[in-house]
Amino acid sequence: MAAVDIAPDGALQGRNARLLELLIEEIRESTSIALHLPMPDDERLRALCHRLIATPSDASSAAHCAASIHVAERTLHRLFARETGMSFAQWREQARLIHALRRIANGDRIIEVALDCGYSSHSAFAAMFRRHFGVAPSSFYR
Repeated sequence: MAAVDIAPDGALQGRNARLLELLIEEIRESTSIALHLPMPDDERLRALCHRLIATPSDASSAAHCAASIHVAERTLHRLFARETGMSFAQWREQARLIHALRRIANGDRIIEVALDCGYSSHSAFAAMFRRHFGVAPSSFYR
């Protein structure tokens, strides 16, 4: 908190210099969780994204999703990359992760969360979760 009061004038000495060095070191060492879900500007894609957020268990293929917004599958993949900086699969997985974290935080059973997120089993969901966060879903909020 003391770092907030340090004037940004560039000439740092003594305690202030050590404090900022420590702050920078802590930021570098900290682990971050990327939970950003970019929303596209393209109206067709945005409508699809809202639908996928509302129904995370929707397992429609990219081809089916593309057809639902009247574009070719390759166009869908290009649009996702251009509009969100993510692939279609990455975006959907991120949306499911965010949904899952909310449900887990509410105390919902992991198997129910897994099925609600479109995974066929607890173990498939747990493997994806562990790949992203390094811990099992049941351990995340402990």
